[in-house]
Amino acid sequence: MPFAFDSAGAARVGGTRVTLEVLLGCYLNGETAEQLHEDFPTIPLSEIHATIAYYWRHSAEVDAYLAQVAEEADAIQKETEERSGATAWRIEMRRRRAERDAGIPH
Repeated sequence: MPFAFDSAGAARVGGTRVTLEVLLGCYLNGETAEQLHEDFPTIPLSEIHATIAYYWRHSAEVDAYLAQVAEEADAIQKETEERSGATAWRIEMRRRRAERDAGIPH
């Protein structure tokens, strides 16, 4: 396998910090192995080719992993948006309370 899972469960390509989903995302959007090597020079070209070959031999498994990663990213984004919305709501309520206490009409 041309990638390994780190302690957080992310698949890293060729012993680098580049994740499988980033590399394959670029590849599936049309970049060639050579272009990927230009974009990510820390990954040897042979590892890029090996990763692409692994993907085509095990596409169902890799696609399932990529879908799981995307689902987790969506959940994190939703949670972040909900938290920031709650924070914005609290800020607005504090502003209104301060205006009320200062006697400023709405």
